[in-house]
Amino acid sequence: MAVVVRRKPSDVVWSDIDHRFITDSQGNIKTVNNIDSVITSMDNIMTTYHGERVMLPQFASRMRDLLFEPINEDMMGFLATEVKNVIESWDNRVKVIAVSTSADPDKGYVQMDIEFAVKGFQGAFTYTKKFT
Repeated sequence: MAVVVRRKPSDVVWSDIDHRFITDSQGNIKTVNNIDSVITSMDNIMTTYHGERVMLPQFASRMRDLLFEPINEDMMGFLATEVKNVIESWDNRVKVIAVSTSADPDKGYVQMDIEFAVKGFQGAFTYTKKFT
């Protein structure tokens, strides 16, 4: 029988550099923990081109390439599926529950609201990513 540990948000399980590369009050690059660390991972996965990561060239998504395709309902569905598949392929902590998409081609952006669960943490979380 497997024992599932449910963590409190205050327990530090994972830590990473904030994907926004902002600094803290002392001028150091800010770090993030737990769910924010998972969000950083998801952001890295979605914005990395194939071949861009040294020693692991297959780590990537096609998101930035797909954004230059004509935006229609079929493409939005394809983008949502791509996000779910690529995140779950590269980060085994994450289960994507739903991806909703919206776009404004005249302003040149696609926005995705990603609802996800993280192994070891209770509840669902949301991350909004805007591609421009």
